Amino acid sequence: MLSLRNFAAFLMASCLLACSGPHIEWSEADRENIRHYFTSAEASRAATAYTNDPNIPFDENEYLSICRLALDEAKLVDDLVLAKAHPDMPERFRALYQESLVLMIHAVENRDNQASVNASSLHDQWVDWYNANRGKIKIPN
Repeated sequence: MLSLRNFAAFLMASCLLACSGPHIEWSEADRENIRHYFTSAEASRAATAYTNDPNIPFDENEYLSICRLALDEAKLVDDLVLAKAHPDMPERFRALYQESLVLMIHAVENRDNQASVNASSLHDQWVDWYNANRGKIKIPN
């Protein structure tokens, strides 16, 4: 027979389990696919570092190559995999992060300053969203 104390502990444990949300399974294929996300992010950071390094003379082709790698890798990430990380991530990733890469490439190729400004704005919005949701984004190691 359960004591009142044990029953209360049981209810508390049940609530914590139920309130923690559904456990999402990541298959090996999901884990392989999400690597494209990390490769894209690494290339994006490299592009930013490249433009911010005063010791490196700017080479448009080198910069575009890095940006295209980031974009190509972003396109390879499956929306279903992004949704496992966070329900809003597919839409935010595509509309903010990926589109910022598209615009940046366009800006450099076409010498379009407004596209560059728009790309930076979208990227900043992506960073703001990501930072605001960092604790809710669940990607396995």
